[in-house]
Amino acid sequence: MITDYHCHCLPQMDDGSRSVEMSVQMLKKLQLQNVNKVMATPHYYPHKEDVASFLNRREVSYNALLQAIADDANLPEVELGAEVYLCKGLSRENLSGLCTESGTILLELPFSSFKSWMLDEIENITYQFSVVPVIAHIERYLPFYHKEDFERLFSFEEAVWQINNSAFSHLKTKLFVQKLLHQGYQVVLGSDAHNLSNRAPNFDQVQKYLKKYPQING
Repeated sequence: MITDYHCHCLPQMDDGSRSVEMSVQMLKKLQLQNVNKVMATPHYYPHKEDVASFLNRREVSYNALLQAIADDANLPEVELGAEVYLCKGLSRENLSGLCTESGTILLELPFSSFKSWMLDEIENITYQFSVVPVIAHIERYLPFYHKEDFERLFSFEEAVWQINNSAFSHLKTKLFVQKLLHQGYQVVLGSDAHNLSNRAPNFDQVQKYLKKYPQING
């Protein structure tokens, strides 16, 4: 069973799929790549939109997609979530609707130097909403964080670390991911797919790593 933990396949929600037709084709491509389940994680930016508005838009988008795929039982299951941008005070918002039915929430950290409030917010969200925080594309913070920053983050054992499949295509990020796996951290994979061209579903690129590292909950 392969799960895509990070995918922008809901139509017209963000900078991902531009149409229902594109969303269907993205799911078909994931199906061919042996993906059984997709976490639909459109961007949620607290400074741009309130939770209720986001959830209303997401429901409309999801229903449109469901109608389009109703007759194709072979496509991956789609579970609703969000890629939630982490900011100060986020844990004081009602984030329950942004959590998946599986009990996770995908959090995107700021692309800036590490600050202690980030870990505070992750911990507060975890305990307040009884949810597992999945930290999006952790390898993308290598240019911003020092070794000590990562050590502080990884000390929070309740967190799961999501890796973009593309990380295996570059030596520096590949070595970083391999180190996490060898050290026993909880790692899951995501396509972070946005379209069918430059950011297309790409689980075909990681099949050998799924075999090499069976502990990956892909």
